[in-house]
Amino acid sequence: SRLRVRLSNVHGTAPLMVEGASVGIAPGPGKANVDGATLKALTFDGSASVMIPAGAEYYSDAVALDIKPASDLSVSLYFKEAPPRQTSHSGARATSFFAKGNRVMDADWAETITGTGTGTIARWFLVSDIDVQAPRGSGAFVAVGDSITDGYGVTTDGNDRWPDLLAERLRKDGQLMGVVNVGIGGGRILRDGLGPNLAARFDRDVLSRAGVTHALVFIGVNDLGGLHRNTPDLPADRKRMLADLKLAHRQLAERARARGICMI
Repeated sequence: SRLRVRLSNVHGTAPLMVEGASVGIAPGPGKANVDGATLKALTFDGSASVMIPAGAEYYSDAVALDIKPASDLSVSLYFKEAPPRQTSHSGARATSFFAKGNRVMDADWAETITGTGTGTIARWFLVSDIDVQAPRGSGAFVAVGDSITDGYGVTTDGNDRWPDLLAERLRKDGQLMGVVNVGIGGGRILRDGLGPNLAARFDRDVLSRAGVTHALVFIGVNDLGGLHRNTPDLPADRKRMLADLKLAHRQLAERARARGICMI
């Protein structure tokens, strides 16, 4: 019955100025309109605008909105000027729409995205989390991984990544469990790839999320695949890599256990 949106300037190099924001229920993924009756303005400590420092993430105030499991939500943001460096998810496999002017309270974008300076792009920008107020006994399952988890090869706007299918199975089984996908294509556990390494992002992407009870960590393929891409395949290097991977997984497991999270 209530939700809040977390906006991210984690990779920004300057303060992020958001001049307006809203959330509403969309008729489906990739649709350029929102159910106007559900459209809610987002505020931050009561203000329509917010300054998010470089490297930080801020939650919006909670808004009342009745949403059913598996609903598609639309988040709109307005900036007077583009940030110098954006925090975004290039592998989102979901369509974003952009247009000039403050459109956050517009329910229908179909006509606004056909002129100069407008359009679509398959990427998410600045939205890192949506929390819902759930019944007692609910939990959140976080799926951590690389492109396999992120959704490489799935249908754009199809909501058919494996964590999406897992969420559907849990709903059919009557489990009160939300599913969060924090996969990054090209991601590694020990080295930065297309995004930060998992050891560095684990606290922010897993431990800091509300209501997390379980986390599935499925990563390491790119660590192994990139080890000898341009160097000789030496047994000593392989042994060192395996030791580093084991240690990294053990470190993550201990940090999860300290928070009462079951890590798979």
